[in-house]
Amino acid sequence: MAQRYELKTGVTLRLPPLAGTPLLRDASADDLRVLLALAESGYTAGVEALSRATGLTLTRTAAALEKWLESGAVAAREEDTKPPYLVSDELPRGRALDDARVISEKKLRGCLDTCALLLKKQLNPSEVGILVALVNDLGVSEYYLTTLLTHCAETLGVRGVKYLEKTAVSLCDRGIRSDAALDEYIRASENARAHEGAVRRLYGLGARELTPTEHECLIRWFNAYGYDMEVVGLAYDRTVASANKVNIRYTDKILADWHRLGLKTAAEVEDYLRRESENAPAPKRKPAAKPAKAPVSFDTAAFFESALKRSYGETPANADTPKK
Repeated sequence: MAQRYELKTGVTLRLPPLAGTPLLRDASADDLRVLLALAESGYTAGVEALSRATGLTLTRTAAALEKWLESGAVAAREEDTKPPYLVSDELPRGRALDDARVISEKKLRGCLDTCALLLKKQLNPSEVGILVALVNDLGVSEYYLTTLLTHCAETLGVRGVKYLEKTAVSLCDRGIRSDAALDEYIRASENARAHEGAVRRLYGLGARELTPTEHECLIRWFNAYGYDMEVVGLAYDRTVASANKVNIRYTDKILADWHRLGLKTAAEVEDYLRRESENAPAPKRKPAAKPAKAPVSFDTAAFFESALKRSYGETPANADTPKK
């Protein structure tokens, strides 16, 4: 006898026929979560609402929704096919028309929708042009673009297409172009930021934001070198002793030297510093100062008598005696 099941509580969902189809076999957990949330909303929820309902990021939600749209199991309503930031009668001549063509050819609509949600604003033609150029000219993927924008907006707290453009160009110039390289960079960046508060207190930075160069130093310390705050504290002490002031760049040189020497833990660093101190040459002793000569006494009478002898060849006693 076949087992039967019944639903105790819940809602009735309208779902596309999936049993036994490649759509169900190939669907990921993200795909199914988004589809169920979409069905429960009566197929009226947007990406942002689906993201809140499923607990997925906007990027992952948009990717899952795009999969169901491409499969034909779900269709976008007519009123949603025209994005508010690409109204045809508002597009100027020139580059914007090229952008519209690229968006259509590369199917960037979903990516731009996600970017608009992350930025919490409608995109103007200039901003659309920047995003299209990053994908079409710089060569980054849609995943790269939305993931980096999520990092800038949610982790760094900076929402802006110009900032995204500057960050993307900087990363690509450093060779961080693939999706995997971006994921690794973001992981390292977030790990460095987890230690930022301790570094800020150590260096007495107060509310001042770290410069990009200083942030890159932290990424090296805690990711490339794998150091903890105990080792950084030892390098800080060394910085103050050597440079006589707190300086993150100087600490970075010290930690780079320790990493080059293969020192990994605070115990290894302390042992290295102890041996370095023991093997340091003793400071040269200064030669003892010669004793000062005793001052010469000055006898006025003797000096006067000596002067007379040089002048007259006789002593003062005989000076008045007439010569025979």
